[in-house]
Amino acid sequence: MGTIELKKWSKKYKKDLMKICNQANREYLANRLPYPYKESDADWWLDMISKLEGKEGIFRAIFFDNQCVGNITIEKKSDVFSKDAEIGYLLIDEVKGKGIMSQAVKTICEIAFDELDITRISGSVFKPNIGSIKVLKKNGFVVEGTMKEAVYKNNNFYDLVILGLRKDKKIEITVSKKELAKKLHTTKLGEQRCKANLEISDEDVIEYCKKVILDKKSKVMQEGKNYYVQLYDVKLAINAKSFTLITAHRK
Repeated sequence: MGTIELKKWSKKYKKDLMKICNQANREYLANRLPYPYKESDADWWLDMISKLEGKEGIFRAIFFDNQCVGNITIEKKSDVFSKDAEIGYLLIDEVKGKGIMSQAVKTICEIAFDELDITRISGSVFKPNIGSIKVLKKNGFVVEGTMKEAVYKNNNFYDLVILGLRKDKKIEITVSKKELAKKLHTTKLGEQRCKANLEISDEDVIEYCKKVILDKKSKVMQEGKNYYVQLYDVKLAINAKSFTLITAHRK
């Protein structure tokens, strides 16, 4: 298995974008993707997503062994559907079957739930596209329904399978903020990481994080083995057993 990496799209990857869009198998893709995919198409799309990145969507190039092999995106919906987002992706045929897309889906969903104000992610897949359905199911998506003959492409009708992934509900904990702040500590590596992420240099990172915890407007939640403390754009992750500050960052 090679190295899989998701990178933010930028103009320096324009030729890569053109290459994968022109090489992509379009059997189960929407017709809105231009063909041939020209430089002007790439410029338009890259300009558009640069304004939406981290606010209305997450857009990533998929690299496998340092070669761009695909594209994956999650875009927020609008109006009354604004807490939902749609996932879409493509991968060139020569690298399919290596588990690349399964890992890419896992990674981008984690990023999207962390950075976007959404509670679920939806996927719409042509029913004959069994491989894509398996990729989503492997990452926790469940089939929520089928739209009969909802797709018409190349003189053929296809059913459209709707899958959904809901954000794990975080459970509010009963531990007091005072106790959490009192027991809080970290490692040297953790201190360096948190200082860099929070962009503080002179202030003691533990004292800074204690102030965050004790603030009246902060919210303490538990998910799995960690406590999470949120105050405006600052988020702390603390091990629930040892009270070790794992990381702190600004959104």
